[in-house]
Amino acid sequence: MNERQRDQHFRREVAIKIAEIEDKHCKPCMHNSSRRNKSTTHCRNCEFGKELVRYGELLTSKSKRRKESTKEQVSVKKKEAKQMSTSRNTDHDLVVNGLSRDKYMMLKDERKPDSELMKAYKLTSAKLTSTKEKWGLLGYRGNVKAGSIKKKVKAPENLVPMSKHDHAAITSTKSNDSLIDDYEKLKSEHEKLLDHNVGAAEEFLKLNNELEKSKETIFDLQNQISHKDHHIDALQDQVNELERLESIEEKYLATVTALKVHLPEVGEMK
Repeated sequence: MNERQRDQHFRREVAIKIAEIEDKHCKPCMHNSSRRNKSTTHCRNCEFGKELVRYGELLTSKSKRRKESTKEQVSVKKKEAKQMSTSRNTDHDLVVNGLSRDKYMMLKDERKPDSELMKAYKLTSAKLTSTKEKWGLLGYRGNVKAGSIKKKVKAPENLVPMSKHDHAAITSTKSNDSLIDDYEKLKSEHEKLLDHNVGAAEEFLKLNNELEKSKETIFDLQNQISHKDHHIDALQDQVNELERLESIEEKYLATVTALKVHLPEVGEMK
């Protein structure tokens, strides 16, 4: 029995005890005969009322602990998933269209904007962002200090200033790529929810069929028990009749014996 099953069993037992107290003591109580005569003061001072309060506190505390435990487990799982995703997606040796991690860092140290690098290395905004994520450089803006750069990276020959038209095209591409990514994510989540709903519906139908079969089995067993009870009653009647006949036979034999003693001629009669 796992933790959830133990919790369900505990809550079921407490609910049964509460129902028993209400049926046996609360409903017949004279203080609970009507809303007008209902006395909450009496319930607070009543032995069974205190017991109901204690059971209610047990359920409340159990539910609160379960929620806290579930929240903590979800938090831990999210943290682990994030760590696994980060470690799985990291690739410092990745080279895209001739752009490596070290080269990108050196260009950023020279204050080269991403827009120029995208045009020079023919990268879209989404591609560059995913590559930076694999390099572990999301949010990297360069680290330039006086005299700190010992080696400069020569920019590609085709690295030219961007026109307003090019900048607008890159911005539009970035916006479109972002919208496509959001659409794909929503589509994936929608498909997962559909699969989950279908699975839940199938599970519900399965459980409902099992419930109907259980009801039929219970009905059959009740009929069998009823037949057995009738059979037992018939056998008991037969036993009672045999006992009555045995009693009559004993009385008959005792009478014959007494007559033989007191009236010898009866013994000669055949």
